[in-house]
Amino acid sequence: MTEFVSSDKAVAVSMDGTVASIAIKKEHGGYTKEIKTVDVQMDITKAVVSKDKQRLYIGTADGLVEELPNSIDEIGGRAVKVYAGHSSEIQDILESDTCLYTVSSGQIIVFNKETGSVSARYNAELDSDIRVVQINSTGKSLGVGYGNGSLVILSYSPAQNRLVNVYQSDNSARQSIESLCSLERCLYMETLHQLFLF
Repeated sequence: MTEFVSSDKAVAVSMDGTVASIAIKKEHGGYTKEIKTVDVQMDITKAVVSKDKQRLYIGTADGLVEELPNSIDEIGGRAVKVYAGHSSEIQDILESDTCLYTVSSGQIIVFNKETGSVSARYNAELDSDIRVVQINSTGKSLGVGYGNGSLVILSYSPAQNRLVNVYQSDNSARQSIESLCSLERCLYMETLHQLFLF
């Protein structure tokens, strides 16, 4: 994962646990780069820069998500917060204003970003693995794509601390859902060979 966090700074994370800060400077009509690295000693499966560009969320092969500061000088190998609960590797990390949605092949766990506590859990309901998850802009609706081509829409209720299945589309002819995106009130789903609009 590599992402620019400002116009002159990028952060890169590799699966072997190396986190790099890349500063790009314009000097004497040309560009130079300054690279700083730190080894966080984790088997990384997913890395995401927070919406405010101040933190890194690192998903591990052990099923943990660790929150680190987005500064090489501040990391020092220690996590600010650890979000635990998955029994298999982290596939995806999604962020809303108040929650962190962590995804493994068998479940989705919603964490409160402020406290780090579990707000809701969803265990895969179908006889297949979760392949992809997309949240809408409010963080209250989630599209879940399965390896067998099924699509589930979940509603998140913070008051009830639950993810509730509100829609399910099964199609045995459809292949694994590989990507989802949401724009306003529409959900787009892509299988290996087709694009669908819901």
